[in-house]
Amino acid sequence: MFRKKSKPLEHCLFLVRLLENSMKVGVNIPVFSSPATAYASIWGELELPVLPCVDDEVSFVFSGKESMPEIPRFGVISVVGRRFSVGSSPLCFLELSDVVMDDADSAEAMCSYFERQFGFIVDRYLAD
Repeated sequence: MFRKKSKPLEHCLFLVRLLENSMKVGVNIPVFSSPATAYASIWGELELPVLPCVDDEVSFVFSGKESMPEIPRFGVISVVGRRFSVGSSPLCFLELSDVVMDDADSAEAMCSYFERQFGFIVDRYLAD
């Protein structure tokens, strides 16, 4: 028996139909203090109304107490990978694109923003 391969959009629509209201997803955001220097990894969970596909974008502009540090593309970060886990929470884990800041101070401001506004965990790398 042969099964017709589904297109990525059809696959995403199928997954969205399975969701009732929202879905908790895990996220990872690599942060760089320069194009060649990794600064930290940001980890956390988000409630999203739909499950993003690869190449979709997630906006982290928050209308809370503080404004977001200036990052490339105005706080919009692309989904570069997805992984599904069976029997664990969250069910889906999103790998987001690298965020490259101008220097270590800007990278630290970005990490602190995600800690305070979203309760994410930041794994800062040790400097040489």
